[in-house]
Amino acid sequence: MKFTFACKKISLNDSIKEYAEKKISKLDKYFPEEADAFVTFAVEKKNRCVVELTIRAANGTLFRAQTEDPDGDMRSAIDEAVSFIDRRIRKNKTRLAKNLRPEVMEPELPELLSQSCFSLMVSLILQCVTSAESFPRTHRT
Repeated sequence: MKFTFACKKISLNDSIKEYAEKKISKLDKYFPEEADAFVTFAVEKKNRCVVELTIRAANGTLFRAQTEDPDGDMRSAIDEAVSFIDRRIRKNKTRLAKNLRPEVMEPELPELLSQSCFSLMVSLILQCVTSAESFPRTHRT
């Protein structure tokens, strides 16, 4: 995963950035190809730490989280953002798996038509079409 860090109104030491890389790299297991992570750190009024995490997958999927910690602990804000995106990824993954099940893709026949009845109707229609093609066509002149 490629990381891009931005700091607003704060200068961070390398330990916070390494901590963020370590935590965010755990989300790499969900992406088969390399993803981009954009992390923005900010400090607002009354020592409130804000972390904005945006992950862009190679297929264009975008996951974004903005968390804040009122106590001024940047590490806990990073943890909250990573757990939020982890939940979103798992939710999206299960939703896609549920919608792409094989039984969802098969067309359902009406209750009155069973499979044997349906195949019988198809064969009758094909017989009618082939018998209609065997008759000579008359041309008007």
